[in-house]
Amino acid sequence: MILFSHTPYTRLPDPELSDDYGLSFLSTNMNFPLLVEAYRNGFFPWYIEYGYVHWYHPPMRPVLFPQDFRVPRSIRKIVRNHPDIRFNQNFCEVMQACEKTREKSWIDFRYKIAYCRAHRKGIAHSVEYYVDNRLAGGLYGIQVGEVFTGESMFHAVPDGAKIALYGLVSLSQERGIRIIDGQSPGNFIHQMGFSDISRQEFLRILESNNREKISR
Repeated sequence: MILFSHTPYTRLPDPELSDDYGLSFLSTNMNFPLLVEAYRNGFFPWYIEYGYVHWYHPPMRPVLFPQDFRVPRSIRKIVRNHPDIRFNQNFCEVMQACEKTREKSWIDFRYKIAYCRAHRKGIAHSVEYYVDNRLAGGLYGIQVGEVFTGESMFHAVPDGAKIALYGLVSLSQERGIRIIDGQSPGNFIHQMGFSDISRQEFLRILESNNREKISR
């Protein structure tokens, strides 16, 4: 396992050296430059143990092209009634809700500091669903170029997370999002149109995304 120390002169490890679970490297921090560089190259932090941030790059990646999104039957009636969906109104509150709704969460104070700073810098975003002006569901993630990587979601009412994902898809054209990265395979997201692609294919998408971002 690689213990990585990020400086302007170092390169991230080769993703192909990741273990079978996708664990790629460890670091002692999650500073903003490292966070940006990691997401540009498909890495994401999952948890912190013994003071080390564990960074992953799974062999298979679930991705959603917004036009392939399947609206779940359970939310179709709500969607037809124009739910109250907002963008970037309560980013840190969404993070906190994602932490509290899990019995064992990887979102600790270091994550909150890193991602709330990334939000202030303009690359971390939240989508929120409100019922009677109260936060009822949401998600947050990192957008680099046209790729939005979803970090976590929560619901305080049934299907609140699904409605937040619907909101993200609805905003995708306006926000310049071409691909939504779900990080790790799971039935929940596959039911809504995510499909698994290989690490190699995902890296090709990122390479094209990074070229376009630089050329703008």
